[in-house]
Amino acid sequence: MFTEKSFKVFELETLEMRLPAIRSEIHPVMSRIGQKMIEVLSQEMPDRNFYLHLAQHIRRRVNPPEITLSGISENKRGYKMMPHFQISICQDYVAVLLGIIDDPKERITFGNRLLGFDGKFPVDFKVSKDHMSKEFFDLSNFADFAQHLKSVKKADFEIGRVWPALQFNIENESKYMREMLKTIKELTPLYLQIVRD
Repeated sequence: MFTEKSFKVFELETLEMRLPAIRSEIHPVMSRIGQKMIEVLSQEMPDRNFYLHLAQHIRRRVNPPEITLSGISENKRGYKMMPHFQISICQDYVAVLLGIIDDPKERITFGNRLLGFDGKFPVDFKVSKDHMSKEFFDLSNFADFAQHLKSVKKADFEIGRVWPALQFNIENESKYMREMLKTIKELTPLYLQIVRD
């Protein structure tokens, strides 16, 4: 699980320092959590196959990433082109989310399906309209952000649960793993609504 050492990676000032630390300190944790999430998703949706992808930040040349993430999608080649489950970490928080990012081809369809969802979410869920922003908003913004996804090219949509960095330590590792896996289950009905045939 993530620890204080994980968050200290984001204090490293240069790209040359931060990227190797992300790969050595954060990626192994994301891989372990991601594999457990795939087990949950396989139980929830046994007719679908999921694959874990770790963000590599290969296009960066100067500025180190302030946020890094892993995506779990039904595509072997990547996660950005379709709705996906996501683990995000930065200096301030860890989040487990359902994300639609980077202007997928079916962006407008996905926005309409978000707006048509009539299920309920846990009250502590948050939403975001920019996957590279650290800012999250209350669920009352769900419809506005879904409409934003439909209307604005390059818009993002994320929903899920966010935990402050200060809460993570060795003693509560199992608690947060349970909460993360629970979050994936709670996001599954919305995922199925978005990707339905």
